[in-house]
Amino acid sequence: MVGLFALLSGWFFSYALARRFTHSTILAGAATLTFGTLITAWIFWVLLALPTLPFIPVLVFVALAQYLIGFVLIKKRVPAHTLPASAIIAVVVVTLFATWLFFDSVALQGGKLLIGSWSLSDFGAHIALIRSFSVGQNFPPEFPLFAGEPIRYHYLFDLLAGGLERAGLRLDFAINLPSIAGFTGIFLAMAGLTNHLFKKHALPIALVAFALFTFNSSLAFVDFFREHQAFNFESWRALFSLTEFVGFAPYKDGLVTAFWSQNILTNQRHLVLALGLFLTTLALGFELGERKSRSGLLLLGALFGLSYLLHAQIFIGAMLVMGVLAITNYRFFFFVLAPAALIAFPQFLCLNGPASTAGITWHLGYLAEDKSALGLFKFWVANLGLTLFAPLTLLVPQIRRWWPLMIGAFLLLLIPNLVQLSPEIAGSHKLLNQGVLIINIFTATALVLLWKKNIYLKALTVIFSIMLMFSGIMDLMVLKNDGRLAVARVNDPVIDWVKVYTDKQDVFLTSWDSYHPVTLAGRKIYLGWPYFSWSLGYNTATRQLAIDKIAEAQKPQLCTFLTRGKIDYVVKEKGIDSFLLASPALEEATARTSISDGDKIYTFYRTIDICSNQT
Repeated sequence: MVGLFALLSGWFFSYALARRFTHSTILAGAATLTFGTLITAWIFWVLLALPTLPFIPVLVFVALAQYLIGFVLIKKRVPAHTLPASAIIAVVVVTLFATWLFFDSVALQGGKLLIGSWSLSDFGAHIALIRSFSVGQNFPPEFPLFAGEPIRYHYLFDLLAGGLERAGLRLDFAINLPSIAGFTGIFLAMAGLTNHLFKKHALPIALVAFALFTFNSSLAFVDFFREHQAFNFESWRALFSLTEFVGFAPYKDGLVTAFWSQNILTNQRHLVLALGLFLTTLALGFELGERKSRSGLLLLGALFGLSYLLHAQIFIGAMLVMGVLAITNYRFFFFVLAPAALIAFPQFLCLNGPASTAGITWHLGYLAEDKSALGLFKFWVANLGLTLFAPLTLLVPQIRRWWPLMIGAFLLLLIPNLVQLSPEIAGSHKLLNQGVLIINIFTATALVLLWKKNIYLKALTVIFSIMLMFSGIMDLMVLKNDGRLAVARVNDPVIDWVKVYTDKQDVFLTSWDSYHPVTLAGRKIYLGWPYFSWSLGYNTATRQLAIDKIAEAQKPQLCTFLTRGKIDYVVKEKGIDSFLLASPALEEATARTSISDGDKIYTFYRTIDICSNQT
C-alpha cells in the first residue's frame, strides 16, 4: 500500500513542521491533515509531470525522506498544550461522521463503482479526471472530457486521488481519505481559531460552529411543513423518509438553493479540503502573528499559495478575507499574503492562459429571480435564515473587536450578488459557503454566551439553534436514505481492451455517457457531457456542431473532421444510448474490435484505418 504510506508520510512531515512553530496541539492536528494532504498532492504532481522517473521507487524514497526530516524537526518542537479528553472525543466523532458521509456516497464493492444518486452528476467529471492521472497519462493536464486544450479547472484534488490509486490505494479510499482529512481538518482548525479569538468556551463554540456548518440555516423546513400542513405524526414520518431535498433551486421551484446541504460536501471533495486549508491558515496566521514569528508566517503563506490549484475560488476568497484583516494586522499582508500570491501566480497563469468563453460579468442578485430590494431580501432570508442577521452579534463585547473578520465574510457573500465569475452563475456558491463558514463562528459564539446566562435565554438559545439547523438535519435525512448506484465496473472488457491496445495519449470520439469505459480507462474524449466543459469556459458549441454532422458524413468528410480534431479512435455504440449507428462512412470501415458489455456493444474504429486510402 505505497499510496497510504505516502499519504501518512505527508501527514507526519506536516505535523512535525507545525510542531516546530505552534504551541497548539489542535492546530498542529489541523495542519497535519490539511497541509500534509496538500504536500502529498504536490509530490504526486511532480512525479506525474516527470513520467520518465520510476513512479513507485521515487515515491517510496520521497516518503522515507519525509519521515526522516520529520523525525529531525520534531526533536526541535516547541512545548504544546495538553489536549483535553473532550476535544479528543469530539475529533473522533467528527472523523467517524465524515467516514460515513463520504464512503456512503462513493464506494467500491465487488469491483463495482457505487455512487450515491445525488452525487452522480458531479462525479462523472471527477472520476474521468482522476482516472486520467491514475491509469492514463495526462501531463500537461487537459480536461479529459474536452481533449486537446489546456485544463481550466483546479484539478489538484483529482490528481491526488489519481496518484494515490496509481500508487496502489483502492479508488474509493483514494477519494475518501483526503476528504475525511479535509472535513476533520475544518473542525480542528475551527477549534484552534475559536481558541485564539475568544479563549473562553473555545471548544463549545467550535462544536456549535461546526454543527452550523454541517447543518445549514436555510428556511427549507418552513416549506416542508407548509407542504405537509401540520406538525403531526405523518409530517415527522415523511421527514425521516425524505429522499429529495426540499430546497433545490434553481433545479426545482422555490427560493432555497441547492448549495447549502451536505450534498455539496459529498459532491465537491476539493471544496472540503480547501475550506480546511483556509481555516487552518487563518488560525495559524493569528497565532504566529501574535508571536511575531516572521519565518513561520512566510512559510505559512508559501504553503497556502500551493492551494490555488486545489480550489481557485476559495484561495481568492481567503486572500480577500486576509486582506481585510491586514487593516488591523499588517503582518498578514507582508508575511502571508505576499508569498501566497507569489506562489499562486504561476498556477493562475496555467489555468487562465488560453482564450476562453468564460469571463467576469456584472450580475445582480445571484440566483434570485426577483431583483428588487424586497425580492433580494426574501431570497436571502430564505437561504440564510437567521444567519443573515449575524452582524448583530458584533454588539456583543467579546465579538466586537473581530469586526474585520465579519466584514471579510460578508464581502464573500456580496461578490456573487454583484458579479458572475463563470459561465454558470450557480458556481459562485463556493464563496457563499466560505463566507457562511466564518459567520457561523460568530453565530456560535453568541449562542454559547446566551446559553451561559439564565434559564430564559437557554430556552431562546434552543429555539434559535433549531431554526439554524433544522433544514440541515432534513437534508441529512435525504443522504441517509439515498441509494448508491453501480455506475461502472472499475475493470470490464471494454476498459481492459482500451488500456491494453490503445496509447495513453489517444483521443476518442464517443457518446456522452458520464461514466464511459473510455474515460474509466484513463483516456481523453473529444467531447463528453457538454455541461461540464461549458461551465469551465470551453467552446462546446463548435465541437457539438461538428459531431452533429458526423452521422451523415461520407468518408472524405469524416476523415477531414477526425484529422482536424486530432481524434485517434471512433466508438460506435449500440444500446440504451446509441451513437453513430447510422454513419455510412463507418459502415464501410474495418473495425479494430467489437465488445459486448451488458446491454451495450462498443465497436472501435481507428482513424488511420478509416482514412488509410485518403490523400
